[in-house]
Amino acid sequence: GVKSYSQHARFEHRNSSHADGGSSVVGYQTRPFNTTIVNNGGFATTGTNTFTLSQGLYYVVAETTQCSAEGFLQLRNNSDGAYVNHYRTSETLQSVNVKGSSTSSDYIPHRLQGAFYLGSSKTIELQSFLADPNAGDGLGQDLVGSDSDVGSTDYTNDVYAWIEFWKISPTG
Repeated sequence: GVKSYSQHARFEHRNSSHADGGSSVVGYQTRPFNTTIVNNGGFATTGTNTFTLSQGLYYVVAETTQCSAEGFLQLRNNSDGAYVNHYRTSETLQSVNVKGSSTSSDYIPHRLQGAFYLGSSKTIELQSFLADPNAGDGLGQDLVGSDSDVGSTDYTNDVYAWIEFWKISPTG
């Protein structure tokens, strides 16, 4: 079941130099991932900001922060250009559309979760849709730069996005 960690993987976009998370553009943007936290069972293979998963039924939870007046998250299947659907539906697996202020100064957490099935091995990516561009920190602002009470020695990494997969069944 989902509570089993024998087939569990977690990846993060993190920065240990306390720099901002990167610039954002209007439209769809692939979220970068640069750290593997765990890949129990070895079922996920990482590429440049992508994950290759074998055939099976999966549960996913992802969270990002982004600075935009409006936006959401979804999984894109790079193997055929389609978006990943909720298990046993034709509805795209995506987060709630979150709206901040029009000044683009709000850092809003976005969360995606749900079950999906892959009929064969596929390469997927986590995409953010952003309604506003933001140079430098559109994909997250470092804590040191955003809060004068926090020093760079108070913590190790800024984490701007994370994604976890659980492989529930090889056949669905």
